[in-house]
Amino acid sequence: MNNCSSIFLFLTISSLVFEINGLTSVARAVAGQQATLLCRSNDDNHRFMFWKVIDNNNNIVGPDSFFDANKYNYQVLTGKLFIWSVSTRESGFYHCVSRNITNHSKFNVHTVELIVQKNDYYWESQFEVTLLRTLMVIMVIVVSIAVYLLVTTRKKEELRPMNCYNQIPKIKLSSSRSDGPGTSGFSKGYKPFNEDELP
Repeated sequence: MNNCSSIFLFLTISSLVFEINGLTSVARAVAGQQATLLCRSNDDNHRFMFWKVIDNNNNIVGPDSFFDANKYNYQVLTGKLFIWSVSTRESGFYHCVSRNITNHSKFNVHTVELIVQKNDYYWESQFEVTLLRTLMVIMVIVVSIAVYLLVTTRKKEELRPMNCYNQIPKIKLSSSRSDGPGTSGFSKGYKPFNEDELP
């Protein structure tokens, strides 16, 4: 039985269902681990047929159906459904269909709601997580560039040679110079010697 005929069978069964277990059970799992869903429609009067999996392809997991064996597995006698490495994408409602053993036109359907809780150590490839990682990388790069520029400008300032031209005091020269307060009359009385006047 291929996947299309399994879906057709499920639609036919949905229109023929006389007994529906009105209770919805809840199964919880941590992201990245295995989820186990119990089929409560399987009892003494009903035998497990298949699970209707809520995903993009509306897969049927059961005997004579094609499904992702790396993701799903089941037990024929108990009807348990195993989902390997569960993620939040697998959250939703799953329907376990069982057939009455005496009257084959009666079916029992039990619905299980799977709630997947995120694990701090398990990151999924979601848009928000990817965006957060990208922003963190950009922030680290910007901070690294800012620190690099700050360090290099400080080193340039420390290694720059001292320009002493601005630090030398300027001396003003004038033609009428006085040597100090006590020498004002000295230059008038002083007469330079000639060599022939020397003894």
